[in-house]
This record gives sequence, structure tokens and C-alpha cells, in this order.
Amino acid sequence: MTPLNIPPMHPLRSFSSSDHLVKKQKQKDYKKKEIVLVLLLIIQHIASKNSVVLLQTNVRGKLNNEHRFSTKSTLTTKR
Repeated sequence: MTPLNIPPMHPLRSFSSSDHLVKKQKQKDYKKKEIVLVLLLIIQHIASKNSVVLLQTNVRGKLNNEHRFSTKSTLTTKR
């Protein structure tokens, strides 16, 4: 048996063009997922701030109904 004379392949040439395209597509998908995650974090942050505001207004409304006094948010007193 004689050893096969196979020239060492260049690292960039070892990938076929389809492998390269698959790799690029995976990078694009990863970037899209990253962007979506960042947007979800921003939305979650905004939503958490809004829910705190809603909770505060609900508490104020309950206080107004129970103790019959007005805060800065309501202009008329309940009678």
C-alpha cells in the first residue's frame, strides 16, 4: 500500500460554499434572536413600570373611596 498524496487543504477552502451559507444564516438567526430578546427585555421593563403606576392609581382610588379625600390626581371629592 502506498500512502495517498493528499495536499493539506487551506482552512478557508475546507468549507464548501453551502457550509459557509449555513454558517452565515445561523449568525443572522442568532442576531435576530438577540434583537428579539433585547426588545422583550425593554417591553418587560416598560410593562413593569406601567404596572407599578397602575397599582399606585388603584390604591389612590381605593383610598379616595374609603376615606373620602382627594389627592392631586382627582379634582372632585366623593360625597
